[in-house]
Amino acid sequence: MKKLVLITCLLACISCIKQNTQNDWLLGKWKKSDDNTQKLTYEYWTKKNDSIFLGHGFILQNNDTIWQEKILLHKQASNWYLDISTPENKNTVRFKLISKQQNKLVFENKTHDFPKTISYWKANDKLYATVANETQKIEFQFELVKY
Repeated sequence: MKKLVLITCLLACISCIKQNTQNDWLLGKWKKSDDNTQKLTYEYWTKKNDSIFLGHGFILQNNDTIWQEKILLHKQASNWYLDISTPENKNTVRFKLISKQQNKLVFENKTHDFPKTISYWKANDKLYATVANETQKIEFQFELVKY
């Protein structure tokens, strides 16, 4: 009986650890790996808590920020959302998580013009992203910034 209780407790702990780190693969400072030398694209991800991840995407040209976005990945009730804020858009655009696999997230907002879908995934120590609608798709490949 003691072994059964111990095994149950151990499995519950492993489940909690796995759940609390489910999106941690996004964390870090990422640099677009195929940028030209004139413009450099970055995405920084931090974790506020198990339900809130903060992202900041930006493009630098000659050390000046020429574009940026603030990203909020958060859980609300039982759903995950990706909220994107940019200076050129008055309102935040919300995307709902529609697919989740290990190290891959796909978000959708059917009412938005572009993008309608945003995907993130990690493979071989690289972070990949796509933004797309029915007629256009832009792909990104990022490498973790080393210090």
